[in-house]
Amino acid sequence: MTATAQFTPNDVPVVVLGAGATKACGGPLTAEILPQAFSLSLRHPDLLEPLNRLLVEKFRVPADRHQRRPKDYPPLPLVLTLLDMAVDRRHSLGPTWTTADIRAARESAEYAVFGVIEVMLEGPGNLAPHESILRHLAARTGRPPTVISLNYDVLVDNAMISAGEGQYPDYACDVATRAYRESGKWGELLKIHGSLNWLYCPNCHRLDMGIGRSGYTYKIARNTFDVPEYDASYERRRETKCRDCATPPRPVMITPTTLKDYRNPHISAVWYRALRVLREATRVVFIGYSLPWDDTDVIYLLKRGLNELPADKITIVEHGSAAKPGKPLEESDVGERYQAIFGREVDYQPIGFVDWLHSIDAM
Repeated sequence: MTATAQFTPNDVPVVVLGAGATKACGGPLTAEILPQAFSLSLRHPDLLEPLNRLLVEKFRVPADRHQRRPKDYPPLPLVLTLLDMAVDRRHSLGPTWTTADIRAARESAEYAVFGVIEVMLEGPGNLAPHESILRHLAARTGRPPTVISLNYDVLVDNAMISAGEGQYPDYACDVATRAYRESGKWGELLKIHGSLNWLYCPNCHRLDMGIGRSGYTYKIARNTFDVPEYDASYERRRETKCRDCATPPRPVMITPTTLKDYRNPHISAVWYRALRVLREATRVVFIGYSLPWDDTDVIYLLKRGLNELPADKITIVEHGSAAKPGKPLEESDVGERYQAIFGREVDYQPIGFVDWLHSIDAM
């Protein structure tokens, strides 16, 4: 493990946040979502029924939820990929599993992601780690930070609003919500997989976001459309309409599947901006992103954007602690993946998000 270099006013850093950054604040990892969906008390358990039927009938998961073990569940990316393949190829999954059933199970799986994150991050959330890195970078470099997030939660959104003294981050897409448009901007937040509180009209392409009275962004969008309180994706979707064309909106979440669809115009704009900022970066810090081999779209983005950046300017913060670090680079599966992509000189820090923050604050 090498020592992390101090940030300086000459640096143009980019922070890339993966699921591990959310995990450090109480959120779930991808592998935990399916088991948690059926063990936590989600707001709308009825929406899980199509997914539950799929798991019981097609994956032989025990019908009695109390008898299930986490390892009984198939990986969420595999489930989503198989469903997407069936829809794309117009296949059924047997005489009792029509295309409509498959689509219902797919939407149910999407709710599982939404619902688990919502419950596990109930309330304002622990913003301290996110806000600490944002303030550190701003103080050391003299410029608001740029963050690329692969997560749907709004922890980093609210941390940036707090660090920016009420200003919203620039999302690099055409958010139509008036409070966002009229606000000053502090830093950039590029959510390349979408966000829990984004609402998209598939007809006129209007994009709104949930903003509460305090100014913070919300998992639950309030006063964004025509209904006073609107669950950003689910139980009241049919009761609300786009302000511009009266079409029911949809959530914007690119779920973990090998058949990801990035054709949403707002997501496309975010990806274009992410490539630009990576090419302009002089330092990049990955926090809690395991760089899985099947995440080919993100790896392609990173290779195109960071092709000229020296490996020692790339920091990887993985789980562990200062007292008990994780495996060193050469012995870690995550470390080996980063080494294979960026080279053996990467700055690998298996001491966890919080302890890594303490180490750079002490410099």
